Amino acid sequence: LVANFGDDAIFMDVDTIEGGTDFITVLEDAVQSCDVLIALIGKQWLSIKDKGGKRRLDSPEDFVRIEIATALKRNIRVIPVLVDGVELPDRTHLPASIHGLLDFSALRYGAESWNRDFDDLVSALLGIYESAGIIVAGDPRRRLSSRPIIAVLLGLLLLFTSVPTYRYVD
Repeated sequence: LVANFGDDAIFMDVDTIEGGTDFITVLEDAVQSCDVLIALIGKQWLSIKDKGGKRRLDSPEDFVRIEIATALKRNIRVIPVLVDGVELPDRTHLPASIHGLLDFSALRYGAESWNRDFDDLVSALLGIYESAGIIVAGDPRRRLSSRPIIAVLLGLLLLFTSVPTYRYVD
């Protein structure tokens, strides 16, 4: 993503959140400022457990659940990305607060087609940015805002892309 959008366009929680900072507040702020959420869904996404042995997605305090629910509540575009042959889960396997995740069309990301799948993801993002007038003629490095347009949240493989509300005017 850095190669396509530039280092200053990337927010990565493990690199950007400083020690002593309220992690939850920073993540909530990142969700509040994004316009597209990309949820990477891998083989263990549904089954990851907390220290007590309970499925993390079942906890109302789980970061991933909070981030997705917040994005859905704000009517943010969500792009589920299914990694290595994973299928979208059934609604019965998700908390009600994130059922809306299943209403969006998904992209696939596989080991055998990694480069092509990544290109498809970048093309989708470029299309979103171009239609919103955020970037100039398909060049993400020529955008109208200094604000990061992509935030990478690594808690459980989530990517957030932020499309500022600025409009390009000649």
